[in-house]
Amino acid sequence: MIHCFVLSGQNKSSNKDLIDNFFEDIFLRENQNSNKLYKKYIANKCRRIKSKKEKIKAFEANVDLSRENNLPLINKSEIINFHITIYKNSTLEDLLKFDKRALDNIYIVSNKGKVISYVLVENSKIKAFNTVQKGSDGLAFFIDNF
Repeated sequence: MIHCFVLSGQNKSSNKDLIDNFFEDIFLRENQNSNKLYKKYIANKCRRIKSKKEKIKAFEANVDLSRENNLPLINKSEIINFHITIYKNSTLEDLLKFDKRALDNIYIVSNKGKVISYVLVENSKIKAFNTVQKGSDGLAFFIDNF
């Protein structure tokens, strides 16, 4: 299987690498240790959850949700071309709308012109990678409960 990741945008190669490796681990190498993935990729900023064990459980639930929502878009037997683009530079249509103050930190991961995920990056770590939207035209928000 061949896969490649392409970043469109400004000098954000370290964030691109972070997202690249994270998506490889959760979609192509699915049996990774959750504790290691959390420590390697995730911005540990959630103040609502104090226990690391609970944070790991919330992280695992978010990974499962992402896989459930996106695996139909990914055919592992084909060449997988994930494109990682800074939100502000994306040419994709019908994107979710976010608070304008966050747009510099939002990346879009797409495959064959379809959005796989929106990723919020903070201090070179992933803060969130799943979203919810209020109404059909409302703002989208990241689920950052881990």
